[in-house]
Amino acid sequence: MLSAAFPWGQAAEKWAELVEERSGGELTLRVYPNSQLVSGDQTREFSAMRSGLIDAAVGSTINWSPQVPELNLFSLPFFIPDEAAVDAVTGGDAGTMVFEAIESRGVIPLAWGEMASVRYPTPVALSASRRIWMA
Repeated sequence: MLSAAFPWGQAAEKWAELVEERSGGELTLRVYPNSQLVSGDQTREFSAMRSGLIDAAVGSTINWSPQVPELNLFSLPFFIPDEAAVDAVTGGDAGTMVFEAIESRGVIPLAWGEMASVRYPTPVALSASRRIWMA
């Protein structure tokens, strides 16, 4: 997770605020920017979610691909030329298959996002050790 100086970090702070508000204070999320829980090593985020150390993370597909090789789909050169192609892939069968691959490894994927001007979609996943259902 990036710091609050970046849009993803700002979104995490806003999400934490909304979860607490909409749960009537029953749920409180703590945001640990700059991958603090894994000593800044983003390649360890996925494993940390699988073990239950991290409940949720925004992670780059390139950092998670050692644990989920299917994420290498998004590293193919020239495969995804623009945002429309990103949306088509992540919203189609390939995106569903990659989400299934993530979930088969013990992490619950929630959504796709795009990081800055980089064309790599970024999965947002919730640890399989915790499910949060909110109306």
